[in-house]
Amino acid sequence: MIEISEIYPAIEGETTYSGEPCTIIRLAGCNLNCVWCDTPQAKETGRNLSIEEIIETCKKIGMNLILVTGGEPLMQKEVPELLSRLIESGFRILLETNGSFPLDSIPREAVVILDIKCPGSGMRERMNFDNLDKIRKSDEVKFIICDRGDFDYAIDLVKKRHLLEKTRVLFSPEFERMNPANLADWILETRLPIRLNLQIHKYIWDPGEKSR
Repeated sequence: MIEISEIYPAIEGETTYSGEPCTIIRLAGCNLNCVWCDTPQAKETGRNLSIEEIIETCKKIGMNLILVTGGEPLMQKEVPELLSRLIESGFRILLETNGSFPLDSIPREAVVILDIKCPGSGMRERMNFDNLDKIRKSDEVKFIICDRGDFDYAIDLVKKRHLLEKTRVLFSPEFERMNPANLADWILETRLPIRLNLQIHKYIWDPGEKSR
């Protein structure tokens, strides 16, 4: 059984898959407490569903792309099996993880969206940086930027760990604290191929409403 916060159809709001219709599988529970957390409801207790029930729900929704997120999905040991079963059922899978758990058990067919916490999150010390040695070209590394300190921290890590040679790198402006235009200017100053990653679901729907 897997503890689920919610399953629903949406438009993928971030990553290079932004704008695609998808199904969101949001798992309950999180081991971190980021200052800017935009899904506090996912920290609460959810409902338990079997893998078969989850797959059947996704089939009824009818979207080929699925984002498995949280909370933190990798807190639940059954998630690698869920991902494998979804892939076997013909779905394309994105897994968004907060970077604190190892990625060893993730099926190769799943695209990992690795969220590296900057100082502004308050959770920088909880990261498992060994994951940056396991990331692949098909995966993506995301940094949520609150201010110039976060930006400089992220740029330093991108360079030291040669992330642009390994995978896609995305910088997201924290919705309430970071002006996207300022972040765009900073990225342009570096001349690095970093993707500005806007959370378009928050422009489509009211951010105070159910998060997509």
